[in-house]
Amino acid sequence: MWKFVPEEVIVPVGSAIDIYVSTPDVTHEVILLGTDLNRMVATGQIDKNRPALQDQENLRPLKLGT
Repeated sequence: MWKFVPEEVIVPVGSAIDIYVSTPDVTHEVILLGTDLNRMVATGQIDKNRPALQDQENLRPLKLGT
């Protein structure tokens, strides 16, 4: 089972955001639609990204387990 913490984030238009992703168990792929964020995160790794927001109106998270 997985979840995003927090489940919803409201970001003002034009803002830069930093996204941190970690996993305690297996490698995961994380994609944030509407950005250039597409990362593989390995066990114990903490990944930091500042994605380029391409479509701020339609940001939706998509997580694919491996």
